[in-house]
Amino acid sequence: VFLGVPNLGAPKAFKVLINGDNFGVVAILNPLEIKKIAQNMPVAYDLAPSEEYGAQIGSFMRVVDNVTKSDLETDYDEAITRMQSQSLINPLGVINGQNLHTAAFDNFDMRTAGVDVHNIIGCKTFTFSGFVEYITSPSERVYDFPKTTSGDGTVPLLSAQTIPADPDHVFFARKADHGKMPSQDGIRQQIVNIITGSDLDTGGNILTHDMVQQNPKLCQVKGEIIKIKSPVDINVTDQLGNRSGLSADGSIENTIPGADYQIWGEHKYVFLPTGDGEQYTITLQGTGTGTFTLQDETVDGDQTIQTQVFSNIPVTPSSTGQVQLGDTQAILIFDTDGNGTPEPPIQPSATVNGAQSEDLTPPITTSTITGTQGQPGFYRSNVTITLAATDPIIPGHENETSGILSTQYNLDGGAYAAYTSPISVPTEGIHTLSFFSTDNAGNNELPQTIQFTVDKTAPEFAAQFSTS
Repeated sequence: VFLGVPNLGAPKAFKVLINGDNFGVVAILNPLEIKKIAQNMPVAYDLAPSEEYGAQIGSFMRVVDNVTKSDLETDYDEAITRMQSQSLINPLGVINGQNLHTAAFDNFDMRTAGVDVHNIIGCKTFTFSGFVEYITSPSERVYDFPKTTSGDGTVPLLSAQTIPADPDHVFFARKADHGKMPSQDGIRQQIVNIITGSDLDTGGNILTHDMVQQNPKLCQVKGEIIKIKSPVDINVTDQLGNRSGLSADGSIENTIPGADYQIWGEHKYVFLPTGDGEQYTITLQGTGTGTFTLQDETVDGDQTIQTQVFSNIPVTPSSTGQVQLGDTQAILIFDTDGNGTPEPPIQPSATVNGAQSEDLTPPITTSTITGTQGQPGFYRSNVTITLAATDPIIPGHENETSGILSTQYNLDGGAYAAYTSPISVPTEGIHTLSFFSTDNAGNNELPQTIQFTVDKTAPEFAAQFSTS
């Protein structure tokens, strides 16, 4: 009897190697310590996606290169090569994992050896399925932007499902939690039923192979993915008091059935199921001064339908707020200064479709300075600066371009303001202009800065005469 077995591997193993994970063990396991330990732990590589995973299921690593403006889904060999080049994984561990996960091993049919195979597969829980290598400059890259699929929170459904078994010996457990599957209601009864031939009630938590074949949505995830680009913490409580968020010691706690909570660097991701009438209280707490972007991605049938984006919201350490999920639109209630009086409800800055939700490439802004120029960088008249922004179209991903939302600028260290028309600078002196653009998917361009001098005063010639 197989129970949530990652037959072809689970991408979460690579997540552990790259970013760490506490496996839901609150206040005991430090994710960064687990990351260090896992580098030389053979089981981490045995559980990682195999070459057969790539062949049967697809890519688990996407590369978005902001330097070359390219976007590609890697195959298994390319993904391994790229991770090894950044010293993220142990080459010997990879080799040992490959020696285990041969195609013959991954596809071995135990029924041919007389084994009566039964397979219980977890589904309808948001499960890590891949990540993005994001290249920000020739020398800098980050690993982030997790992707999800249906599974048991650790093992994707498609990996566990590849174990050869007769259809009437295959079962699906809805909202399974990988580490708790042997004791979960419905699953443990089904195990007893298989072993003893009894007929214990599984409480409707177990689906047969035929039921899922006839209605795949029974096992697919449906819900909301809340993404926050810091400096804000997010915590969620469901209608039964279950919680997904950060504990006092900074570790991740997740007891909401079917949900997931991930932290990658300063970014936080909460995956919340909504297919069974769940209700959530979602609270926000500022952790620093600046701005943050919040995205609410709607998923149905494992497919992204739309993403609502709240871009560049001011935040302070005193800020508090709530996200209210509606049937068609989310609302952000936010108290920036934490005085107990929230600002008026904030509507999404933009709403993009499923394809545009995949846009991870920031806009590009160009500047044009006009005026009577003297020496380079010096102007003998008033100066006018025109800003123009474009959202790059990536070959092969043309339908993902989300378009420009806004351009912001500040002059001489002032507050950022929305660019709506050419900027006039009549004042003499040295000036600095900073600017950046944001697209509808919430990507911010890194700020650019230009400097120039306005000097409209003609030089004066003074002569002094003396007699001797």
